[in-house]
Amino acid sequence: MPVDLVARIQGFRQVTDALLVAAALQQGGKVATFDAGLASLVTNSDQKVVSVIPV
Repeated sequence: MPVDLVARIQGFRQVTDALLVAAALQQGGKVATFDAGLASLVTNSDQKVVSVIPV
């Protein structure tokens, strides 16, 4: 997991989110989520990895 991603984790509930984002970054994939807070884990240059689905 990238060190800068680990530094942005604010609580134990974001550990799984960070693992999913790290896997997407390493594999060239995307994470689709209903949680807009997950987008706060990535930098502006990596925002394309997270797709927030509006409800």
